[in-house]
Formats: sequence, C-alpha cells, structure tokens
Amino acid sequence: MECKQCGKCCQHPCALEPNDLEKISDYLNITIEELIDKYLILDYWMTTEESLYYFTPKRVGDNGTKIASFSWAFSDKSCMFLENNLCKIHDVKPRGGREWICGMEEEPYSKHEAGMLWKGNKYLEVGK
Repeated sequence: MECKQCGKCCQHPCALEPNDLEKISDYLNITIEELIDKYLILDYWMTTEESLYYFTPKRVGDNGTKIASFSWAFSDKSCMFLENNLCKIHDVKPRGGREWICGMEEEPYSKHEAGMLWKGNKYLEVGK
C-alpha cells in the first residue's frame, strides 16, 4: 500500500519483530545496543501467567525511559521517527508500522504476537 503521508500510523505504538533490530540499526548506521538505548522502549502484554516484553520506538519526550508505563500506551505523543508526517525510517519501518493501514481499528501485528516472538530474546535484557 502506498503511504498517504497522513502520519496516523505513527500516532500509536508499533511493535518491532526481532529481525527489525538489525534492519533499523544498519539503516541508521549504529549498533543494535545504540538503537535500543537511544530509540526504543520496552512495552509489554500481560497474560495471567507473565508479562511478554517487546520493543517499540520511543515517543517524543521518552528520554531515559526503558520500560513503558501503563499510561504510556494511551499517550498522544507521536513516534520519535515521525517528522513532517513522514517516517524517517520508512524503508525499514518496524513490522507494526508496515502492516498498519490507515483507518484500521486494530493493528494486524498484535502486542501479544510481538511478545510471543520476543520471548527469550537476548536483547530484551539490554533494554531493561
């Protein structure tokens, strides 16, 4: 689908899948650890047994925050990669943003699915 440059896809948290780390860090010419530290935040999906963590881009003003608070998901601040209604990393946009289509009620790549894909990933410890 062609981008309409409306910026709506960047007004909500979009989950990365594990292979997005390498794509985005290579695109920005930084290490995965630098990407996590500077641009990403851990969000989570809670089940009755556990919290499933996954990375999502920080939002404007998230400096120093490592793990999203409950209220973070309801913030109206945009993704830090959004500039003039364009994604600065559009060519390597995270899966949650790539699959989101304007007007959708729910993301096709759910937080639960993201948490399951990230389960046990070594980079989750870097983000905490």
